[in-house]
Amino acid sequence: MPEVQTPITSSLRDLPIYPEDEKRIKMLEEKKKNPFFEIAFCGHFSAGKSTLLNGLLENELLPTSPVPTSANIISILHGETRLELVNNEGKQQTWAEEIPWDKVRKWGMDGEEIQSISIYAPLPFVSEQTKILDTPGVDSTDPNHKLVTAEQLYTTDVIVYVSDYNHVQSETNIRFLKQMAKEGKPIILVINQIDKHDDKELSPASFENALRSMLARNGIKPLQVFFTSMKKKDHPLNQFKHFQSYLKSIMYNSDSLRDESLPLLENGSANRLIERLTDEKQEAYEEWKEDVLSIGLSPDDVINHENDAKQLENLETKEQEKIQGLYQERNQLCKDVILFPYTTTEKAKYWLESMHKNFKVGFLFTKQKTVQEQRNRADSLLNELNEKVKTQLIFHLKKLLSSVDHTSLHNAELYDQRVQQIECTVDEEFIHSFAPDSEFDRNFVYTFTDKVTSAIVKRVKAETEPLFQEYEEAIKREMQVQESQLKNKLNQSSDLKKEWIRWKSVAESYEDKIRQCRQWLEERPFSQSFFEKLNTVSDKGYPEEEPPVIYITEEEEESIIAAEENTYDAPAPLTEIDDSFIDQLRNYLSKYGNRTLFSDEKEHLSTLLDQYDNNTAVVSLFGAFSAGKSSFINAMLGDDILPVSPHPTTSAVNKIRKSDDTYAHGTAVIQIKEEEFLDNEIQTVSRELGENIDIHSLEKWKKPNSTTMNDYQRTYADYLFTLQQSIRKNIADPGKQVTVPLEKLQEWVAEEEKACMIREVIVHYDCDWTTRGLELVDTPGVNSIHGRHTNVAFDHLRQSDAVIYVTYYNHAFSKADQVFLRQMARANEQFETDKLFFIINASDLAATKRELQGVKNHVQDQLTQNGVQQPRLFALSSKIGLDEKQTSENTEEGAAFIDFENYFSHTIMDELKAGHLKKIKTHWHQIHGQLQSVINSFEEGNTTLERYLEERHALADYFQRQSKEFDLTFLRPLLLEELQQQCTYLKDRTKFIVQDYFPQAVNPAVITASTKSKQKTQLKGALQELEGLARTYVFQEQETILIRLEERLKKEFYRYVQQFLLEKKPEPISIIEPQQVIQLNNRVEKHVDITLDQEYFSSFYQSGKDFFENKKVQNLKEAFAEEVQRKAGEVVQPFEMQAETGLEKYLQEITELTKYHFEQETNKDKARASWLYDVSKKEEIQEEYNDIQAGL
Repeated sequence: MPEVQTPITSSLRDLPIYPEDEKRIKMLEEKKKNPFFEIAFCGHFSAGKSTLLNGLLENELLPTSPVPTSANIISILHGETRLELVNNEGKQQTWAEEIPWDKVRKWGMDGEEIQSISIYAPLPFVSEQTKILDTPGVDSTDPNHKLVTAEQLYTTDVIVYVSDYNHVQSETNIRFLKQMAKEGKPIILVINQIDKHDDKELSPASFENALRSMLARNGIKPLQVFFTSMKKKDHPLNQFKHFQSYLKSIMYNSDSLRDESLPLLENGSANRLIERLTDEKQEAYEEWKEDVLSIGLSPDDVINHENDAKQLENLETKEQEKIQGLYQERNQLCKDVILFPYTTTEKAKYWLESMHKNFKVGFLFTKQKTVQEQRNRADSLLNELNEKVKTQLIFHLKKLLSSVDHTSLHNAELYDQRVQQIECTVDEEFIHSFAPDSEFDRNFVYTFTDKVTSAIVKRVKAETEPLFQEYEEAIKREMQVQESQLKNKLNQSSDLKKEWIRWKSVAESYEDKIRQCRQWLEERPFSQSFFEKLNTVSDKGYPEEEPPVIYITEEEEESIIAAEENTYDAPAPLTEIDDSFIDQLRNYLSKYGNRTLFSDEKEHLSTLLDQYDNNTAVVSLFGAFSAGKSSFINAMLGDDILPVSPHPTTSAVNKIRKSDDTYAHGTAVIQIKEEEFLDNEIQTVSRELGENIDIHSLEKWKKPNSTTMNDYQRTYADYLFTLQQSIRKNIADPGKQVTVPLEKLQEWVAEEEKACMIREVIVHYDCDWTTRGLELVDTPGVNSIHGRHTNVAFDHLRQSDAVIYVTYYNHAFSKADQVFLRQMARANEQFETDKLFFIINASDLAATKRELQGVKNHVQDQLTQNGVQQPRLFALSSKIGLDEKQTSENTEEGAAFIDFENYFSHTIMDELKAGHLKKIKTHWHQIHGQLQSVINSFEEGNTTLERYLEERHALADYFQRQSKEFDLTFLRPLLLEELQQQCTYLKDRTKFIVQDYFPQAVNPAVITASTKSKQKTQLKGALQELEGLARTYVFQEQETILIRLEERLKKEFYRYVQQFLLEKKPEPISIIEPQQVIQLNNRVEKHVDITLDQEYFSSFYQSGKDFFENKKVQNLKEAFAEEVQRKAGEVVQPFEMQAETGLEKYLQEITELTKYHFEQETNKDKARASWLYDVSKKEEIQEEYNDIQAGL
């Protein structure tokens, strides 16, 4: 029979609701008046929700873009084609027949001004009471997006959760799905972009099994799971048509589901209320306990005080019962003991037979044999009998006596000694007394064993009686102590009673409310049949007619991602590189390298030639985790070399370079973190959790409950736990170097407990790029723990010839990404050349060229807004780039990767090569010029040569005197002005950064716990995140300041050296310019000790309504930002002072080093002149000159 539904008359307002519940209840009441069946499409950004919805509806109703476009929920309903928009003032605008797509996109982003967006279309498979909702990404960095999504789900009947293939098991997905499952929402799970699945990595069955196991572990039971691909419709794993049919049938037949769904939504609200009340009751109990303890009472005593008087009354009876119980247990033990089991009884029988007067053994010498046999039988019986006494009687009596309360004994140690000394040994004389003189039968054997058993028990009882009496006295003393304690408690009875009444009143208040909610739920019908009915309805079918085409209007000038072509033009080709003189130079150095003439210059030429031969260029890759840095490097190398780390927090630095004499091609060298490095890392990570832990105290650390932490804290706690487990299991020896074949590297990267111990990996791999001298450096994600709290990024920024920043096609820049981009851009401003390249990876995800260009324009705008002027930006697909290298295929998408490689080779490798050649040629020209001058002098005779030599020495002495004037201290004001400006910027900017990030960390979607205490804990976690952000920002800004100062000093130093030599050095004198390495990083300590009073700031929170609706959150934001700015000033001041002092000392140091260099070079020139102007060397000089002349 069909289930009969009872009319529901109860209302949620009958329940003890909180002010914070008002919005939810109003939404449910509105739903009751306008009972739409709501199907919400949720999922993380870029999962393809809108594309999937458009495919489902067979119309491009929703804007689809890899650029975030929606801060609002867009509703799709059945009706005549129109668009309705309601602003926050309640004013409605309507567009009929045609939908202005670009306006929708613009309004969708305007979450503050727009209240709702609704699109109506005459879709035949959507009933008039069905509403389809497209929500913002659940992983959106905008808190308003999260809040909009959370509030909408109050009234949603079915969740369609869309995840892309690569992020199925992401923490964001799991957490959201768990919450929906807890709310009792029916979930249809869609795994989109299934075309990314690679059978070579994992079979489809294995992938699905792993997915379902993960869901089951987390208590998530989807109604259905579908695998879809909107890009490759004919993919063998694509279930889109099945999904489309399933959902269309539900949308068409939803009228039959509404009446059962609404009560479930209301029940969900009641269950959430019960959960909150239960949590608050426990919270109130904890507070009550603290109050009771503060006045010197025991909470347990308060709770149990009503029983204390009864216990006192019953104490005498209890004493008697315990004493009686003791003796009863002893007597029962003695009564039940079996000393003569079958084997012992048989031995008793044999012994009794041997005791008969007619017993004898043998025919000869029978007396001796008989006596021996009697002794043997007696020994056999006694041995077994004594063992039985020991194990079956003595052992159990000792155990019973040892159970005494030792604190009640006069001398517990002596008592225990006497218990352990209990023993009872039976001898032959003892058993003889029970043996008969006459004949006996089998029955007498049993009589014998009974008598012996009774006698032994009697003896043991007598021997242990003093101990049992002492046990009895201990019981009496124990009761006396209890009596005294109970009387003392009863003396406090009034205080105990008062506190008990206070707690009972609080507890009963909560219990009444919980009881009221449960009773409310019990009176309402509930059936699991709704979930079954959804599946049943999905088979009912829907109209097969094609929906009409909905016309979309677009206004190009207003498009968010206008498709105007905006590419970075490649530079004009360099003049063809002329290295034809290099072989001549090699011959020259080989032939004349050992000659004294120009020995230093020749050595310098050899160094430059080595640099040219190696032409080494270090290229570092930056980007967020999962941006595709490793896959991009693999595409450049032409093979799957670098394993892709699945752990965003534990990824290490990976370097790829060519093989050498020590490490062969295909070798990976893994550097394990040193103990000091680990200790610093543990201290840094624990600080982000508000704790102070080092490598020694980590063993005792207990991981906090993850439900009380936010995502930021959870990341740090998980990483610290992984480190703890790795160190505990001794996964790797700190500081050790491990060399493995390349194919074994995956084992280290895939296992998180191993991966967390890796500091650096150097892969030796030979390919076109590496053999040409390129070293690729894959850095940790800029927002990984390693990247956030070490100077690894800034070290590589200094040391690299080029930096490639990789972002994923449909991943927006987070606020943290943007902060790092601004810092990187400011550092890059001071470099001699522009080091930065930007890659949009996975461009093959673009649906059209227009969309791809739109994304490029969007990213370029973002880069420009963050200080990167004229960014060199490339959109490409490393996946296709690698595929085409491995298969030799050629496609337009693959060409983009090749174009980048050609451009990069031209601008980096060729320019480096050209730079080396220019230096070599210039230096060789200088030697050539000096030789030519000397040869010309040889024509003027010895007298003239002597005069030239004297003049040359005089000029050298003159320059040596002039070089004393070299002084870099004039740069001090210039550098200090830069330092002061940057430090002032840092202090002001820190406040702005915290204010800007504050709404993301502190918002209603973050403070979601059910009780005030837990809400405060969540707020503290959010403030801890902001504090950590401030520390990271100040640390990275100090690194940026030092890089700017280094590069400024480097430029000014070389400019001044060249100017000084031009003005002070006489023309004939040959001086090699000083090659000074300018580095301040290790000379100035970074200061990041920013710690705020979280207790004080959390006191701003009294309730969710007061905090958010009454704008107390704004007061907190301003107060917190002001305090951060003050703290930033405190740590920047010592940094600025140290940097100022360090600069002064460094300028003096470089000045002295340069003076010394000039002095050494001048002395070398004088020695060289003596050799040059020696007529006897004319032939050698001419020979070298002719060789150089031929080479040049």
